[in-house]
Amino acid sequence: MLPVGFWIGIGVMTLSLVIGAFTASERVFFIQAMAVFVTLWGSTALFQTYPAVWDSYMHYNSSFEIVSTGFIPDDPDYSYAYNYPGFFAFAATFSTIADPNVIEFLRFYPVFAAAFTLVAIYLFIRTYVPATGYRVAFLVAAFVNVWLQFNFSPQSVGLAIGLLIFVCLERQGTVWKGTAVALFAFLTVSHPTTVLFVLSAVVVKEILSRIYHRVKTTAPPANGHWPAALFLIIWILWSLVGAAEFTLNLTQFVLGQVQYLGFMDQAVQNQYEMRTGTENIFGTLYPQIRTFTILLFGLLTLIGLLIYVFNRKKISIPKHILPLLFIPALAIPLDALFFNGQIYDRGILYLMLVAPLFFIPTLLRKKKITAALTTILVAGIVVSCASTMFYQQSLYTSSAESIAASDYLSEEVPQTYVIGGYYPYKDWGDGESYQRLQFSATYPTTVLEMASSSGSGSYLFDDTTELWYKQWGIEDRYDFYLNQEIMNSKVYDNGRYQVMFVRGT
Repeated sequence: MLPVGFWIGIGVMTLSLVIGAFTASERVFFIQAMAVFVTLWGSTALFQTYPAVWDSYMHYNSSFEIVSTGFIPDDPDYSYAYNYPGFFAFAATFSTIADPNVIEFLRFYPVFAAAFTLVAIYLFIRTYVPATGYRVAFLVAAFVNVWLQFNFSPQSVGLAIGLLIFVCLERQGTVWKGTAVALFAFLTVSHPTTVLFVLSAVVVKEILSRIYHRVKTTAPPANGHWPAALFLIIWILWSLVGAAEFTLNLTQFVLGQVQYLGFMDQAVQNQYEMRTGTENIFGTLYPQIRTFTILLFGLLTLIGLLIYVFNRKKISIPKHILPLLFIPALAIPLDALFFNGQIYDRGILYLMLVAPLFFIPTLLRKKKITAALTTILVAGIVVSCASTMFYQQSLYTSSAESIAASDYLSEEVPQTYVIGGYYPYKDWGDGESYQRLQFSATYPTTVLEMASSSGSGSYLFDDTTELWYKQWGIEDRYDFYLNQEIMNSKVYDNGRYQVMFVRGT
């Protein structure tokens, strides 16, 4: 829970930012925005002693392995880094040169990610929105995007790099096009889901543009083509050579799911009910606010597009990024069917960033009463959605107790296997050498059966793991192992994390 004083300060800074949006110079407005959003998005670094999200340790562990061994590990535990090493290799290079304190680096990394993301969002919106409306569109897009991630992970920079690619493509000159290609190449070897959205938008834009100019020969020539073919070649080459294993597994999985296309509506409904229904451990209010925000943004965007259709001579819209509006909207139901809702939030990120570009400038140009009502409605939506920013934090947060548990498991028990627990990878000191498994992977094998087949091992129980299993509806698997703790040795308990040790038989 963040202190009241923090929220009072954020409120004062936000009020200043809103006033500055209509009165300040561009430089002052940007500095105000940077102060507000970096403070808000990087708040965990300001108030927590340790890196706030245990995912950070998991991702950094791949870079830690590269630093330790000198090469990218060809191991199932590091399959992501092996197939998409760009981000991890870059971080490993930084760690080798700068030799930072790992805990401090991971703790303050969100501040860098927040600043980098804000710059990318600002440049992206400044590129596509006329001067009269870009500030409002920027504030709406930044405040409403509660799906942004700033912990140490490829996704923390993936979105920003994707936006910067479009910024570069809209500028003239070989240097800008070369920069866009370089950014795309790095993104291709770093974050596969973001690449799909960026590549699809670029390719669709180029295809539609060429068809339009072929059909309407009197249309003015296009102001420079985007290197869609080169992007496609880069992506195909890496998918077939650099990430061949990942591509093969993904292709087989998708082909296996094609037979269920007729059940897409049911898959979407199941995902919606799981996230907004009574089964959600956080209740229904916050997820429903997010869902209604997306729907209302979609409705406002549709209104903005209809206004444009009937006023083409007076209103302009950023046509080049229309695909970036519709492709994520299409990807969300497909994700529900093929990937069980694991990547839909990447599509929502682009959807919610691009939507304001189509309805904010258009609606603000209408009569004063319409503009005022639009402002009030959008402000209410944005404030409501922004209030959900931290509601899932308890599923990811790490603590001093989790750090202590990691130290204990790597130093005080045999380095064989540890089953269960969501806790930091030991990316400091000598690291860890045991195998990590989850209860869901070993269930219904009992601890004695596991000891008989695999020897001595440890089991970790904690509140975060229990929350995840409740959220997934498989709490019985967590309880299955917790109930066996009575019959075996509990060797560690720091109040939040308990370790059960079972000797081999």
